[in-house]
Amino acid sequence: MTSFEDLSNEIFYEIFEFLHSYEAFHSFYGINQRFRNLFINSNHLITVDISSKSESILQRYFNHIIVPHAPRIKSLRLFDSFAHEIFLSLTITLNKLDNNYVRQIIDQLFCLSTLSSLTIRFADDVKIPRDIYIEIIHLPTLKYCQISLNECKLLPCAYASASSSIEHLVLNESFNLEQFDDLLSYVPKLRCLIINDFCGFSSKRTKRSLLSWSSLTKVCIQMRGISFDDFYLIATDYFRHVQALNVMIYPYVLENSNMEYLDADRWKNLISNCMPELRSFNLKHMYYVGRGEFDWLNYGMLIDKFNSSFWMIHKWFFEYEFSDMRKILVFFSKKFQ
Repeated sequence: MTSFEDLSNEIFYEIFEFLHSYEAFHSFYGINQRFRNLFINSNHLITVDISSKSESILQRYFNHIIVPHAPRIKSLRLFDSFAHEIFLSLTITLNKLDNNYVRQIIDQLFCLSTLSSLTIRFADDVKIPRDIYIEIIHLPTLKYCQISLNECKLLPCAYASASSSIEHLVLNESFNLEQFDDLLSYVPKLRCLIINDFCGFSSKRTKRSLLSWSSLTKVCIQMRGISFDDFYLIATDYFRHVQALNVMIYPYVLENSNMEYLDADRWKNLISNCMPELRSFNLKHMYYVGRGEFDWLNYGMLIDKFNSSFWMIHKWFFEYEFSDMRKILVFFSKKFQ
């Protein structure tokens, strides 16, 4: 006679498919190490459907399944007050194309009364309507949000109704210059902004901020195709109270249009007049030299101006290096102790 534990892992996974992940966890997880491994090593998506359960069981389920395997969550339904309270941080990977599915997930997030940190990753082929982004931004207790807006249409301006609680915003993938002002109109309490691919090709900044962003103190931007003129206006409008600024400028494919960022006098003027509270400044400038002629003399004259008294007083020091294999010339800040 074959015992229950002699069944194959594949059969147990089929059994789990007929159960909510919580029921499967509660029934099998504590039997032995084999069943614990079935949960830990599985690639199956998790359906979280929790009604009224004991606090100890919910906490155990949260610690062993939800937290370490949050990217596998495909749906989220919570009907227990304690279940709402234990979700402080959540990472979700959304791979499904159906926008109704995405909306159901977002609707459930509004039930998490203590959710303060949210990271959402969308698959490349997922097209998300802009109203869903707006809903995410307005999650009531959210402080940290990491998200991609690369497929989002332009957000409408929200100056009149800005109410987001987000203080730390990380934008992954490409984020277009045209979206910048409208996006920031939603987050008046923003303290830290990180943009990992800020691009401006075929774009132009057409509006200016009417508000003062006194809370924004840290900015980290990697950008391409953004003119120094546009960056100057952005800094003028938003960076007056910034204390730490990290900027990386890199060429788009093999195009170069960024030598203006090596103008030390313009940086000095920008910092002196528009960012009086700046204490930490890190700059990394990448330039594709290619196989043609390159004006090394002019380049040397440009970077030499970063050795003036202004930079010395602030203890902001720079150096450069050249990668012969990649044909990339890099000018960058170096840490000074």
